[in-house]
Formats: sequence, structure tokens, C-alpha cells
Amino acid sequence: MMRRKHLNHSLILGLLVACSLGAATCTSNRQKDTRQIPCDSQATNATDSLLQVLASDCGTKTRFGHQDDTLYGHQWWNQEGRSDVLETTGHYPAVFGWELGGIEHGDSCSLDSVSFDDIRRQIILADLRGGINTISWHLDNPLNGHSSWDKTNNTVQAILNDSTVQTKFRTWLGRLATFFTSLTRDDGTLVPILFRPFHEHSGNWFWWGSPYCTPQEYKSLWKLTQKILKSAHVHNLLYIYSPDNVPDNKTYFERYPGDDLVDVLGLDDYHRGGADGVADYTERTTKRLKMMAKEAYQRQKIYVFSETGSESLPMTNWYTQVLTPILRETYPAYVLVWRNAYNTPTHFFAPYKGNASEKDFKKFAEQKDIIMGK
Repeated sequence: MMRRKHLNHSLILGLLVACSLGAATCTSNRQKDTRQIPCDSQATNATDSLLQVLASDCGTKTRFGHQDDTLYGHQWWNQEGRSDVLETTGHYPAVFGWELGGIEHGDSCSLDSVSFDDIRRQIILADLRGGINTISWHLDNPLNGHSSWDKTNNTVQAILNDSTVQTKFRTWLGRLATFFTSLTRDDGTLVPILFRPFHEHSGNWFWWGSPYCTPQEYKSLWKLTQKILKSAHVHNLLYIYSPDNVPDNKTYFERYPGDDLVDVLGLDDYHRGGADGVADYTERTTKRLKMMAKEAYQRQKIYVFSETGSESLPMTNWYTQVLTPILRETYPAYVLVWRNAYNTPTHFFAPYKGNASEKDFKKFAEQKDIIMGK
């Protein structure tokens, strides 16, 4: 009798554990039955359609993305049609990441020395191929003119309260808005963009990071930014909230500006340490993505793995043996790995032709639950 009671208790406990582990995936799979509402009530039809497309696969399949994919790659620069991902898999990425740092000054080139005209053209070409575009913005510090990585305290407070600094910030946003509204298709409609402002705010490396402003100041910065962009008639954006790795749910949402100002829950988190770092990377990202999947369903949002990768790919089977199992726990709408620098041979996150990880990457791209581009 005691033995039977013990077995029943174990069975129940096992079921509870299994349910808790699968809860995020189960709820995320149901997302496709719920229509998503853009946080911008004036969002363009194309922007709304993009949100529905992402929601339709979120929880069941994952799109693959790569930063700056067609602008440059491993030891090449600005060669029309080239893509390291295309050359290794036969497909472009499904998602293209771009960077607009420098546009705030009215510069012709980004902080990566890429022409904004070329970025605009590649965004439009990616959209024409059926690709999805996401943009980050490493804007300089408007308080002192230093880079995004300047750690001057109270910059956010100055933007919110100092009229001189806020005027400069508004001017910078005006230039950003002009770029967004220049992304036009042949029929005149605007290309929809997934915008990821003030990302990795949970870290300490950007002037908007958590040590340098209060949670309320960060939320107010987000609200001000969105308000200014909307007043400039920018309605082709979906907004991504993307902390870096955080220890728990409370910290993840500590600076969350609200469901009415966010479309997508994101996560930036990199794998470091090669084989020795697999267990830690897998545990923390899986845990966080499961939380995001559950929260996304409850909030009628979608979730993405907004930035990740393993620099130089020291593990030649990283894509199939490390990334794939993580993605299959929750299937975020997309995963984006960072860029392949043209001028730094060891700074790459997607394999290139002849790289030791090429075969593994091609196998990854051929999986039915991974969506690649055309």
C-alpha cells in the first residue's frame, strides 16, 4: 500500500514537471489562433500583415536571421548579390538585421562604414524577396557626443529634463524617421520594420543601460521615442523590447514600457566559452525563452531570439547540436545571429564557404522547422 502510494506520487510529480517544462511551448503553439494587434493604432497594413505572418509560425517554426548579410561578409565587401548564408546553404536568410548608428548626425555612412543608401537599397531588396527586416540603432550619447558605449550617468535623465539635450535628441529622431519613411516599395507603400531601440538595456555597456538610469526613466525614454516617431508619421514599425540575459522574470520586465508600447518580446544572449559554455548557455536561454513564450501568449504578443551566436564558431556542430535544441523548446518567431565582419577574420557568426561549420550549417538550414529565405 505504501509502495503504491509512493508510485502514484511519483507519477503525479512527473506529470507536473512535464507539464511545467512544456507549458511555454503549448501556450505559444496556441498563439497562431489569436490575432495580434500592433501597438501603433495607425500601423500600416503591411506592418500589420507582417505581425500576423510572424505570429502564424511563432511556437511551431523559427525563421533564421543574419546581421548585415548582403552588405558584406567574411573577407568581402559590397558585392552585389553576395551572402555568406546564401553561398553555404543555397538560401538567403529569412530575416535581415541592419544597423543605423550614425544616422542621427546626418552622416552618409553608418558606424560600420556602410552607406545608408546601400542599407536602404538592401532593405528594399530583402523585402522584395519576401525577407523580413529588423533594425537596431547604436546612437551616440546626446549629452556629450560620445559613442553608444559611453557610460556617462544620467544621460537618459538629461534627455527627459534638459531642454537643450532633448532638442538634440528630437533632431536625431527626426533623421531616423526620415530614413524609416524612405523605405518604399514600388507601389509606394512602406516596407515594414521590426525596430529594436535601446536594446540590451539590462547590461552596463550602453548609456541607456540599467546602472545609468532608473526603470521609470528608461520607460519614459521609450515612450518619448515612440511618441516622436509617431508624430513624424512613422507607422511602419513593430517595436521589440530586448534585454540581454537576465536572471529572472522580474528583472526581464523591470523596465518594460507596457503592452501598449511593445509588439515583440526579445532576448539578446550570446554563447561564449565554446564546448565548456554549452550547458550554461543552453540552460539560461531555454529558461528565458520559455518564460517569454508564456508571457507572450498571456499578453497577446510574439517572441523572438533577437540576437545571439557563437563568435568564430569554435564548435563545428554548433548550429545543429546547440542552437537547434534550444529553438525546439519554444520556437521563437525568429533567431538572428550577428554579423560576419569583412575586415576581422575571426569575427563571424554564420559559416562562410569553406568554413569548418559549413556542412553543419547547411544541415541546420535544411530542417523543416527552420525557415530560410529565397
